[in-house]
Parts: sequence; structure tokens; C-alpha cells
Amino acid sequence: MDLPERFYDTLEKEATITLATAVGNRVTMRTVSPVLYQGSILIFTSENSKKYQQLQKNHHCCIAAGPFFAEATAKFCGATMRPENKELRDAYCKKFPKAFDEGVAFGGRNAVFILLTPNGISGWAYEDNAPSADGIPTIPFEFSMSEVSDTDSNRATINIAPCGLVCSQCDAFRATQENNSEKLELVAACWRKLNSCDDITAEFLSCDGCMNSVGRKSYFCANMCKIRHCAVEKKVEVCSDCSQFPCEKLSRFLENAPQERAKAMRGLLDAIADVKRNMHSIL
Repeated sequence: MDLPERFYDTLEKEATITLATAVGNRVTMRTVSPVLYQGSILIFTSENSKKYQQLQKNHHCCIAAGPFFAEATAKFCGATMRPENKELRDAYCKKFPKAFDEGVAFGGRNAVFILLTPNGISGWAYEDNAPSADGIPTIPFEFSMSEVSDTDSNRATINIAPCGLVCSQCDAFRATQENNSEKLELVAACWRKLNSCDDITAEFLSCDGCMNSVGRKSYFCANMCKIRHCAVEKKVEVCSDCSQFPCEKLSRFLENAPQERAKAMRGLLDAIADVKRNMHSIL
């Protein structure tokens, strides 16, 4: 198991990790209960808490999990009990089943979800992953999440969404990969106008790929896209891998997309299906 895999494995297993937040010359630390969610760390807290108030003023924070230290950026996802946050509640309850029950001490019914997305990870490891006689790790390591995304896989799922959209052609994806906050703001402004929705902000658009196993997901892709949710549930990479392709859900989605884009997306899905069908016939 390599270091990135060990980091995510640690997050999945640990009941608590340490979160450090800072504003001005004030730094505070506390333990939080983490849930690994699509490459990010899902927590909840009260709007009256010190960590919430500090993260509101400074989205940058640091977590400590096992031998790992991770710099991260916080994104606020709203009240835990909002209907649109059901997927987040379900994900959290898989690890902490009673988190949102009535009357639970430190429960999340009157809290706010926060996603902490790691940007870079560092720490100390043992040489050859073998503990030394004195039990002290001596090999420093450091890597960025973009390095993890680049080496995670060469599968089409990193660059192609289930619906047939090529992620690398998405303006939000490109702005994220360029680490260009100004361009991301422009994309948000454009999408607000196109969708007549004032709630679309730059912080909701950061994305490292729809089906990438690690990294950031835009708020829509992570929480609202029925196509992506269906693909994850059925464990298919793209819609054309599904026995029900093309289904009514996909057809409705493409009908609402710009005509030329919808045509290109459907064409790509058909081409992927043809390639896989022909490969199977050869094998």
C-alpha cells in the first residue's frame, strides 16, 4: 500500500483526527470525527463553534491523521438536515450510524456539514516501511494531491464523466487544474447567468474530475447529479457500460444540454460502447 492509499485508509479507519484552524495570530486545535467522502473529509459542527467561525474567515486548515499531516481547504455544504444533503448524511451514517438521531450527545441534527479537501500531504515514514528498532520514523515525505490524481489511474473515468462529458473540456475543471481562482470566479458568473441561479459560487465549482477516486468534486457533481449517483451505485464507469443504456434518465439529461454538446456526449458514449463490444468479441 503506497502513501496516498495509506492516508485514505487511515481516514476511513480513524474515529477521530485532529483539525487545526487559524485566524490572525490565533491557532486552535481540536478532534473531529471524519468520514472519507469522494476524496474529501466530511465533518459537521455547530455554527457557534470556534472551528466554524475560524474556517468562515480562513478556509485553509490542517489535519493530523495517524502519521499524516494534510493541508486542506474547507467548503461549507449547509445544514446537515437539508433534504439536498441526504447523500452526505447517508455517507456519514455508514461510519457513525447514530450521528443524526434525536437526543444524541454531540449529534449533528443542528449542525452544518463541512468538506475538507486535502491539497498536500506530508509526514514521516520508516525506511522501506519497516519500523526501526527505536520506533522513530526518519524518512520525510511530501506530495500534492495533483500528483495523486495524476498517478491514481490512466482509466477514462478520470477524464470522462458517466454522461459522456469530457472533464478536461469543462471550464470549472480546467480552472481548478490551473489553480486559477479568477478564472473560476468567471466560470461561476457565467454559469449563474446561464442557469438563472444566484447560488452558484466559485467555491462550489472546484473539481478534479467527476469519477476520479480522489480529489475535489464540484458541489453539483458530488451532491445533485443523478447521472453520477446512478453510475456510482451501479459501479459503472460510463453510462454506456450499463445494461439499461440509453435510459430515460440519461435521455432527459441530454435533452436539457446544449444541442451540439449533447450530440457529442451521446456520440462518445456510443463510441465507447462500440469499442468495448468489439474488444469483447475479439477476446
